Parts: sequence; structure tokens; C-alpha cells
Amino acid sequence: TYIFIIVFGVYWVVIYLYLATSKEAEINSIGRAVFVESLDLKRMFWYHLFGLLWNTQFILACSELVIAGCFTSWYFTRDKKLIGFPILGSMYRLIRYHLGSVALGSLIVAIIQFVRVILSYIKKKAKKKSKIAEYILKCLICVMWCFEKCIKFLNKNAYIEIA
Repeated sequence: TYIFIIVFGVYWVVIYLYLATSKEAEINSIGRAVFVESLDLKRMFWYHLFGLLWNTQFILACSELVIAGCFTSWYFTRDKKLIGFPILGSMYRLIRYHLGSVALGSLIVAIIQFVRVILSYIKKKAKKKSKIAEYILKCLICVMWCFEKCIKFLNKNAYIEIA
């Protein structure tokens, strides 16, 4: 699990650096090229960030389902000598039957995390303007954090049930 997350994290950082250093050239009034950020690149950053959140949650959910599948195959096997390779069997069942469920569960968690990130960004921008807005945003971030924890708990139990 952690190897997949590290590999994906390195890939994400490389793509992020590419996006951060990509700018469009414009000619200024004295004839020199000036590099400015485009709106499309800013949108790509948010899209890329959502991809990070979703893929990370997907990898973690797959590992939870594989672990749950291993334990259920051990628990429901009467003769423990017939178990064989529970990890491979659980991975096969994950890929064959449960990949959509894992993708949906991880999508829901990623959307909630993305909303939290957006609220944190808005809080950072509104920090200098209004204390009331900052307080309301802190409350919303806290509510979204609690909601995320509840959804993660429900997802984990759902993965155990479908394993």
C-alpha cells in the first residue's frame, strides 16, 4: 500500500512541478517576453489536486478490502489447510467484483476532502478581511472533517461487508 502511495506521490509531484513551471509567454509594451499564468493552468492544478485525493483514497480502500477479504477467507474456511493464497484470492475478488464499489467509496471521500481543501483556501484568502468569515469557515471545515470521518468509518465497514 505505502509503496503504491509513494510511487503515486512522486508521480504527482513531478506533474505538479510541470504545471507550476508552465506559463504562457506574452509580449509586453517594450517588446520583451513575459511569462504569465493562464486560467487553464490554475484549473488544471485543482483538477490535479482532486486526482491526488481520489487516487490516494482508492489505493487505501483497495488495501482495506484486500485485508478484509483475507480475514474473511480465513474465518469462513473450516479446514485451514485449504486456504491457499488468501491475499491473491482477495485481490482477484477485488478486481473482478468490487472495484466499482471501491471507486465509488473513494470518490465520496475525495469529494469531501476536496471541499475541505477549497474551504481552507477560501479561509486563507478571507483571513485578512473578516474575523466573522474566518470563524464561519473554521466551523465549516470542522463539520466537513467530522463528516469525512463518518464516511470513512461507513466505507471501512462497507468494505468489510462486501469482502
